[in-house]
Amino acid sequence: MKKIDLNHQAHKVLILNPRILVYVTIPVLLGACTLFSQPSSPDSMVLPQWLSSLTAPHKDTKPISNFTSTTSTLIPHKGSLADLNQWWASLKDPVLLELIADAQKLSPTLALAKTRIEQARAQLTISQAAGVPNLSGSLGISRSRTDPSYPVANMLSGSLQASWELDLWGSLSLGKDAADKRVQGSQAAWHEARVSVAAEVATVYYNLLNCERMASSNAQQVQSLKETQRLNDLLVKNGFMSAVQSSYSVLALSQSETNLAQVNAQCRSLHSALYALTGLNEAKLKKLISVANTTEFFPASVMMPVVPTVPAQLLSQRPDVWAAENEVAAASAEVGQAQRQFLPRLGLSGSVTAIRANSADVTTNLKTWSIGPLAFTLPIFEGGKIAAQEKIANAQYDQAVVIYQAKVRQAVQETQDALSLLQATDEQSQSAQAAFKAASQILRSSELQLKQGMLSGLQMEEAKRQMLSAKMGLHIAELNRMNAWISLYRVLGGGWESKTNS
Repeated sequence: MKKIDLNHQAHKVLILNPRILVYVTIPVLLGACTLFSQPSSPDSMVLPQWLSSLTAPHKDTKPISNFTSTTSTLIPHKGSLADLNQWWASLKDPVLLELIADAQKLSPTLALAKTRIEQARAQLTISQAAGVPNLSGSLGISRSRTDPSYPVANMLSGSLQASWELDLWGSLSLGKDAADKRVQGSQAAWHEARVSVAAEVATVYYNLLNCERMASSNAQQVQSLKETQRLNDLLVKNGFMSAVQSSYSVLALSQSETNLAQVNAQCRSLHSALYALTGLNEAKLKKLISVANTTEFFPASVMMPVVPTVPAQLLSQRPDVWAAENEVAAASAEVGQAQRQFLPRLGLSGSVTAIRANSADVTTNLKTWSIGPLAFTLPIFEGGKIAAQEKIANAQYDQAVVIYQAKVRQAVQETQDALSLLQATDEQSQSAQAAFKAASQILRSSELQLKQGMLSGLQMEEAKRQMLSAKMGLHIAELNRMNAWISLYRVLGGGWESKTNS
């Protein structure tokens, strides 16, 4: 059976009958507008207001609720590394700035994000090149003899070929739009990586500082229990205390030493984590941490991240949400591009050729040029490939919408949780400060009573341990407050703003 090539047969019919081309093309042109139905922007589906209060976490800080133009100076940084460092500088801790800078240089996450930016920019260049004329050249040299009786012929030829596809229906422009959106999304992802690295370094750093403070307080508590044990041994030896009563202090000392060992192990683990993030050598890292221990842990003058009063405004501050939104726009443009593949395409080509031939001392020059053909192509039989590509584009758009809406819900939930945590840690910090103040007053009073002989050594050690316990509670509260602050900073995208919204 003879195989029939439908595409070839259709091509012959169109050549022999130009009117068929007109009959086929006109309905397509008239129906083109009905094909251009790109998906609209998806609903972000966010709450109209926050569930938690937006009051400042403590009286010495600026409000975190006024999201207006007058508070733009409070926004941490707008995609600028210098602004990022300035924001963290509000903690008045130069050691932290140095550690963040080292981690930024070393981070594989940032390096990967940077390569994605380069890939997106390269794809944008490719898309832009599709809409401009292409020019290529060729140069040929040959030496030949076609017959033994003829002399050798030398030939030099050069040509330039040009081609240009006209963007009749905006398909090429949509491709450029999609590529441009992905460049913007990759830049936002890069900034998100920078914010994450800075927040991770700050979290490990402050946990390490707090761990060393806890270790110091635990060590003092162990010393106090050892002194209590010594006094108890004297009382047991002189018959003023039973051995059973003394065993309670032994148990307490054993538990305290165990706690100290665990805290020291945690400090070593945090130290290793900070080394892994920054790549600093052991000696320099220890020197920086020793310097950091002399600075204020959480200055009262520290700036608080600006929280939008309306959750929907958060979308302009989260680089991951912005990247997801740009991916939706890119996918939408690709849907429109896929739809336009059903339409005719118009291309123009041309060439210029110069030939120089030399044979038997006779030189011949020949120059030719051509413009065209002006090619008008229309898909007729393509086995459903274009329709399948459109289905793929629509599926990718639906996927991008699902990811975008999930990012929005995640952003709102994370911010809501961070606000609630910041409120809770503020209350915890106030209670811990009150407890530490009261325990310190009791200790001072006990010291005076001890000097006057109105208090025993055992009671004095008990007052010391109460103060140390309250002090460790304050350490934990301050660390929780710092971690909540960093968490809020992180979930707000570091105060990042897209260029269109800044």
